[in-house]
Amino acid sequence: YPRILQSYQAGWRQLSAIDGVRTVRGEVVAGEEGAQARPTLFVTDAPTFLEHHALREEVFGPSTVVVRCDSREQLVSLGAGTWT
Repeated sequence: YPRILQSYQAGWRQLSAIDGVRTVRGEVVAGEEGAQARPTLFVTDAPTFLEHHALREEVFGPSTVVVRCDSREQLVSLGAGTWT
């Protein structure tokens, strides 16, 4: 649906604009319905993830945020949600 696609595009634009976030976009394959959402992978580090609440919000569509951690403790802390 066009409105869902527009919402998804707004979400990936917001995350792509954050300093410290690398964006990897997938290929667009035209389907019977025309435009489709492009899969997107966002890669960042733990400090950037903690600084920007938008990285913790859902972007409805084919996207994933990968957070690189410097230590096991940092990974456990992020996984446990002790940063909230």
